Amino acid sequence: MQEIFREYLPFLPGWTPYLMYTFFLVVVVFIGWAVSNKIKNYGINIKELWGELKTQYKNHGNEIFKRIIQNIIAQKKVRRDKYSAVMHLSIFYGMIFLFIGTFLVFLEQDILKHFGVESLIKGNFYLIYEFILELAGLLLVIGITMALYRRLVIKPKHLHSSHENFFLLLCLLYLGLSGFIIEGIRLTLQPVEWGVFSFIAYGISKVFISFQPSAETLGSIYVGLWWSHLFVAFAFIAVLPITVLKHVILIPLNQFLLPVDREKAKLTTPFNIMELEDQEDDEENELQIGIACAQDLNWKAKLNLAACVNCGRCESVCPAHASGRELNPRLFVQKLKNTFDKYTVNLEEQKVNFFESGLLTENEIWSCTNCGACMEECPAQIQHVDYILDLRRYLVAENKLDNQKTALFNNLDQNFNPLGLPSYKRNEWLVELGVPLLEENPTAEYLYWVGDLGSYDPRIQNVVKSFVEILKAAKVDFAIFTHEEKNDGEIPKRMGEEGRAQLIAMENVELLNSYEVKKIITHDPHAYNMLKHEYKDFGGNYEVYHHSVFLEQLIRENRVPLKTKTNERIVFHDSCNLSRWNNIFEEPRKVLQSVMDQPILEIKESKDKTSCCGAGGGNYWYKVPEQEKISNNRMKQLTVVEPETIALGCPFCLMMLEDSARTMEKDVRIKDLAEIVYENMAKEEKIEEAV
Repeated sequence: MQEIFREYLPFLPGWTPYLMYTFFLVVVVFIGWAVSNKIKNYGINIKELWGELKTQYKNHGNEIFKRIIQNIIAQKKVRRDKYSAVMHLSIFYGMIFLFIGTFLVFLEQDILKHFGVESLIKGNFYLIYEFILELAGLLLVIGITMALYRRLVIKPKHLHSSHENFFLLLCLLYLGLSGFIIEGIRLTLQPVEWGVFSFIAYGISKVFISFQPSAETLGSIYVGLWWSHLFVAFAFIAVLPITVLKHVILIPLNQFLLPVDREKAKLTTPFNIMELEDQEDDEENELQIGIACAQDLNWKAKLNLAACVNCGRCESVCPAHASGRELNPRLFVQKLKNTFDKYTVNLEEQKVNFFESGLLTENEIWSCTNCGACMEECPAQIQHVDYILDLRRYLVAENKLDNQKTALFNNLDQNFNPLGLPSYKRNEWLVELGVPLLEENPTAEYLYWVGDLGSYDPRIQNVVKSFVEILKAAKVDFAIFTHEEKNDGEIPKRMGEEGRAQLIAMENVELLNSYEVKKIITHDPHAYNMLKHEYKDFGGNYEVYHHSVFLEQLIRENRVPLKTKTNERIVFHDSCNLSRWNNIFEEPRKVLQSVMDQPILEIKESKDKTSCCGAGGGNYWYKVPEQEKISNNRMKQLTVVEPETIALGCPFCLMMLEDSARTMEKDVRIKDLAEIVYENMAKEEKIEEAV
């Protein structure tokens, strides 16, 4: 039997490696120039970057490793779409194994050979090597073919193709196909017993043999194809830093740089008032509030934005875009990215104001509901909401507010609630019902945070009444604030009024701590988010429960006297703050299922794929131009399964969807979980419902 080994550069002259590496040196020089420009444009200090990477690895190495496994190796975000998953995984793993195979040849022929090390790629290892690379090449060709079919035939609305996309895809397709043909010619001219391990090239060689071409002709074709393969490969490598290809470097880099200890639902905090009080005046003057131009973006933000591949996944799930608002998250990121991500250095251009130049509009920024759908879908983990918040902070700092927003902030200042209703009447109606007060029962185990709508709005008051009766029936030791309770600060926080949000949070923390509150329950996911994640910055460390989680616990412990089960067709609407931001999916469904005698109806847009009701990000309190209400779009999704009742766990969602049900004339009930449980609970005396 012939010796099994890999022949290096057959049919090519001896000077080929020297010319090949001369061309490669040109590629390296070009890449060096391009990367140098990127570093300047991004404002990266290499020493600082290296220090950051070392610190992250030292403090959070295990967490970062898990994140890389999930998001890079396993392609968690990509796998959310089946077609894209097969396509991208085929390309990704095909390229990975082909790169490893090429590197092994380089290591063997250009490094180890000069140190007297004999061939690595031989014998059985060579057979496995050939078979794996053949599979890798096949995966690559399949993936690229799927990508081209998707862009040319399927054409999803959110996918926007460019000449660059097709150039890169065709380069990869040519590399895959030419690689097979080159190998097929080699097996035709030099047939070997083990050729079948290169199963595709082996089949191609049989085709060539059937045509009986001359060895000279095949040799010439081989040389031409080999050099074209090399030039296309070098061109592909050369454009890596100046095309969308740079995501193969930036996305893994971002896995290291994104904060590990920041909770998913925690919003950015550009400053802390408590810390500012201890600083000198000259330091305070250097405080940057929000962003108005590319120069205001730090290098980490630029790296994060530059990783965008323009895939449009964010666009496909954005409720604001679907409603016809000015915001398109894909274009939003692309516009920010294009202000600094240039081929050449453009530091002066980065000083141009986003709004004054017309790059962004105020309506565009106020259109965002902070639902997080864009971030949940993004394979590059771009932090869209962070940039929206920073832009809002700039607009607020510059007092670029319309009458609606100005009145809203005035209401918060004067009445401590966004409705502008008297603060002294807050929760007055609950006192009349004999609900225990914290000031009279300071040792109560739980504080029930009622919130603005629960305090003043008659419809949400019925949710509060239902939940209070459940707590009483379960013999929970709880109490409420009366007029001492005020807005939780979530509205100004989401709308960019950072200073006001922090002052509210500090005052609430002071109040809560004065009563030594340890555990808080709320039916409002917005308040839940604020109390659980934001108050920690100001010394407010509490066990915070959303009422759906608390209800599930009470029902599991048989503390709620359930009497009946409903046979209604019920679908559950996941609120963004509850599900996507805080991963609370199952508890609400367990609560609902406990009072149902049939399965809960599910729709495609549920759990972490839920769609917003339109109230988030402060949008409940102001209007922006739109073609269709976001809540109407959500109502259409929920009623696809023809429910009799839409269950939910958020007062804002309830108000928005009830409004849509009325305007769209939908014969469907909108009910909070607490109301549904209370309806099916054994009770001595039913409280009259609010209307």
